[in-house]
Amino acid sequence: MTSGPLDDRRLDELRTIGDPEADALAATLRAGHEQLDERDLVRAVLEQIRYAGTDGGRLVGVRDWLCGGPPLPDWADRARIQAGQEFFCEWALPICTSLFCASLPTGYAAANGVQVLALTSDLATGDMRRRIAETAQMLIDIMDLGTSSPDALEPGGQGHVTARGVRLLHAVVRHAITTSPAVARTCDETVSPRWCPAWGHPVNQEDLLGTLLTFSLCVLHALDRLGIPYDPDAGESYMHVWCVVGRILGIDPGLLPLTRREA
Repeated sequence: MTSGPLDDRRLDELRTIGDPEADALAATLRAGHEQLDERDLVRAVLEQIRYAGTDGGRLVGVRDWLCGGPPLPDWADRARIQAGQEFFCEWALPICTSLFCASLPTGYAAANGVQVLALTSDLATGDMRRRIAETAQMLIDIMDLGTSSPDALEPGGQGHVTARGVRLLHAVVRHAITTSPAVARTCDETVSPRWCPAWGHPVNQEDLLGTLLTFSLCVLHALDRLGIPYDPDAGESYMHVWCVVGRILGIDPGLLPLTRREA
């Protein structure tokens, strides 16, 4: 699916690209809430997402966004998805260990992309438990822990709804950072809060792709170092699940590596 090698020039281009479809809805949600700073707006949308699956959802378009969306891409293999979900279930403890001890620090080593967390994440306010719990819930929903059904990633399935919610949250964060008058556009380190243009577009395509690889390829590398005797073909299926999730999250399909070798 990739459109040629991702050299530095192409990766730099990806740092300027967000997610136009989700960004349009985020701009609509922002209307009428201009007085909120970026953290407060994110909290408001999270609160609305919580009720979006019921008649209590009040922000226009959120419920349709979460429960709708296009079908899975033609290349999505339901048998592969189920095998990847079962792989997660079989090796849940070492995978979660890998996520904590390899994926998380790898992601935070991305000096430009991690600036978004400094502005909006609960990690910046000291509430790490909430952040970890939300990530764990996303894993449970995507991998359909206990059932391992590809239906979880079909439109309306819990994994699909959760991934669409994360995609919308990314767009809200992106919009808040780029439009909030409280966030200065400067690279002056004495100014806070700020967004330095050299960091690229917030939550851009390169950062999304890199984060996806921390959840997939980075985990497989860590399992290898731990000496976990997993079936390599099952590991490929685990990669496939995350590529499907990457598409739901709004990553350009031309960037998704459908095999470990590509990744």
